[in-house]
Amino acid sequence: MMTEDLRSQQEVCTASFFGSREGWGHGAPDPIFVVGLPRAGSTLLEQILSSHSMVDGTLELPNILSFSQRLRRCGREGETGG
Repeated sequence: MMTEDLRSQQEVCTASFFGSREGWGHGAPDPIFVVGLPRAGSTLLEQILSSHSMVDGTLELPNILSFSQRLRRCGREGETGG
């Protein structure tokens, strides 16, 4: 099954397919952050994207966890009015 899926992707994803779409997308240079839960595939996605010369893969940033904890605390304080 997977072999058939990969073969189908090879048939569609040709150089002419991507060449006909040159210039598509958004031109903004803003950073894009890919976040995910454990075992969700975000690490694999980061590895795939960072194989491009214009993409910087940062691996997992430890600051994200502390940011989420701070946001959670702020949310709780907001709920209680304090």
